[in-house]
Amino acid sequence: MINLNVVDPKEFPFIIAHELGHTMLYRGNLPHDNKNGNDSFADRYALRFIFEYYQTYDKETLDYKGFITKYHIPDRVSKLAEHLFKMKAK
Repeated sequence: MINLNVVDPKEFPFIIAHELGHTMLYRGNLPHDNKNGNDSFADRYALRFIFEYYQTYDKETLDYKGFITKYHIPDRVSKLAEHLFKMKAK
């Protein structure tokens, strides 16, 4: 469940992708907490989901900082975003 009163609406796409990550990765069998790193895996899923969208549909060429800004990616996954861009460049 997403509390709409405490979240910046600009972050909704990432949050929804994150929650989708819980569903896709764990099929609802694991709790949505960070005790076992569940949120970390869901964050990675969300970032890759949005990154795939960017690569497929977004015609704007961005560096990783521009990507983070445009798609309102949380700071906690900014290093992974940088890594994805480095891998894309290879």
